[in-house]
Amino acid sequence: MMLGLYIGAFLGMLSETSMNIALPDLMDEFSVPSGTAQWMVVGYMLAIGVALPCVGFLLRWVKAKTLVMVASTDR
Repeated sequence: MMLGLYIGAFLGMLSETSMNIALPDLMDEFSVPSGTAQWMVVGYMLAIGVALPCVGFLLRWVKAKTLVMVASTDR
């Protein structure tokens, strides 16, 4: 159980770090200044921060397998 928690915490930090490393590529790809690219990263992290508690809330009523299948289907 602790290994799962450690992996989850590591992946959260990895996601944040990879977005900060990608700032120059985001600036080039979208032709935006550095401030705008930083706000894109903040928006990404905010969306993750809102989605995680919502998933925890959904897991009370829906099985994890069902939730993963619905989230991964291409519509």
